[in-house]
Amino acid sequence: MTKPQISPPSNASAGVDAYAANAHRESHDAYEGLILQLCDRWRVIICRHGMQFVLQKRSSTTNTGVWLGKSFCTTREALIDVCSRLELISGESDREMLDALPNRACDFRRK
Repeated sequence: MTKPQISPPSNASAGVDAYAANAHRESHDAYEGLILQLCDRWRVIICRHGMQFVLQKRSSTTNTGVWLGKSFCTTREALIDVCSRLELISGESDREMLDALPNRACDFRRK
């Protein structure tokens, strides 16, 4: 009786950049929907469905933290209001970037 030939597991993922492979996750550092980094622990992204602007805060001051959604806004004005209340708009360039967004988040993905 001969032993059945068992082939080793495929190495199909060899060479894949694991960091970039997670870029579709909203909580990941390399998320492709990043709009604006407000400061070290706060950023604005567009959700993966393109329906909301999401204000996120990093869960930790170290690089081991993940990004957590703190406010979900469908309009630019609501996003600016939240950022203003949290005193996250630190300079003129931040305000200009926010002002340049479309009125509604669903219009952002069409650009």
